[in-house]
Amino acid sequence: MHNLTRLENRLKYSFILKDNLKKAVTHASYMSGPDNNNERLEFLGDAILNFIVSEYLYKHYPGYDEGNLSRIKAYVASEEFLYGIAKSFKIGKYILLGKGEDKTGGREKKSILSDTLEAIIAAIFIDGGISRTRKVVLFLFSKEIRKLLKDQKDLKDYKSKLQEYCLSVGKSVPRYKVDNEYGPEHKKTFEISVWINNENISSGSGMSKKEAEQLAAQNAITDLKI
Repeated sequence: MHNLTRLENRLKYSFILKDNLKKAVTHASYMSGPDNNNERLEFLGDAILNFIVSEYLYKHYPGYDEGNLSRIKAYVASEEFLYGIAKSFKIGKYILLGKGEDKTGGREKKSILSDTLEAIIAAIFIDGGISRTRKVVLFLFSKEIRKLLKDQKDLKDYKSKLQEYCLSVGKSVPRYKVDNEYGPEHKKTFEISVWINNENISSGSGMSKKEAEQLAAQNAITDLKI
């Protein structure tokens, strides 16, 4: 594992208690027990992230209605989006993993990277309070949120868009299939694939079936170059 000071530099946050950061990057495969790894921190980080992102969107995008705000927040809090942020800041380098998990590519797994990022957010909150956590979260996320909204201003309903395309070219209506679901009850992740004419076109994962279906449809739209 790399020196955690380098991770602090990437986050632009220096921990008062370094053990807070160490626990945040400790995966259950490295050390079992709820007080020894980042699983409880992940639970707290999810709630804190949702609050800060909701507050940011409410303040900076007054023209968006509740529906659009909810869709944006759901996407920003999704495993896919968190994974992208974690990858860009090279968080995988710093995770403490068991040997087996490390050998099987754990540092690149979406679930591990996204969960670790949430745990780090919680650790910053415990270490420095909400104001400093907000500053770090906005440093990590605001640029990508702005890019997301610039590229997709109204965050269209991707399922509807995909269905309209299929009907216009004589294809069957898209079907969505739950391939997998995992995680604790309070925070399940669903993996869903989208099928057209009995062909698996793409897939997506999210914190709800609805979110995963939308991401699967979005990925299908990209893959089909619609």
